[in-house]
Amino acid sequence: MGQSDISKLERGAVAETTGIVRLAIALDVSPVYLETADDRYAGLGALGAIPLSEAMDFRSIVSMTDCAMAPTLMSGDLLVIDSETTMVTDNAIYAFSLNETLFVRRLFNNGACGTMTARPDNTRHPSFVLGTSTSEKLQIHGRARFAWRTIQL
Repeated sequence: MGQSDISKLERGAVAETTGIVRLAIALDVSPVYLETADDRYAGLGALGAIPLSEAMDFRSIVSMTDCAMAPTLMSGDLLVIDSETTMVTDNAIYAFSLNETLFVRRLFNNGACGTMTARPDNTRHPSFVLGTSTSEKLQIHGRARFAWRTIQL
């Protein structure tokens, strides 16, 4: 995104941009901040760190690394994860780790048995049940709230 594109946005010559991530990188601000003007995101840079640890917070950004959620989310898309929302709502998309491996999937509660099903949108990837083994180390990092399609340059 060039200076002329930014200038057009500032003057109101164009109402919106499909290049919000490129604009965020050019301005070194969070895409969420540009989209919402929410001051909670003002200090987050364009491509904030993505730790797979207990330090993940509301401003965590996860980059999709596979096509398991296609066509909803594609490899390279950026997700903002709300770590304050770890109680599972059926059919919502969550970031979670299972035995130290990070996943992004739709989660569904399986009723009173205390298990959940992790379902990809891409039918070429299998669904799997969480909570069937006491040896599983499951951590729900939070619910995906925003996504941006990125284009590798």
